Amino acid sequence: MELKTDSSGTVVITSMARDWRSALEGALARAARALVRIWRRTHGHERSGQRAIGLDR
Repeated sequence: MELKTDSSGTVVITSMARDWRSALEGALARAARALVRIWRRTHGHERSGQRAIGLDR
């Protein structure tokens, strides 16, 4: 699976499973984690000092 992002370029995720649906679900889950990790890396300093629960309150 290949995802193209505006700010981070291309993210390529692979997954292997017994059937195509499981492979697709696995790739989507890995892609979601990868995109969150990339977003946190680029936007990590904006929320420094705030708690995970009750953000922006």
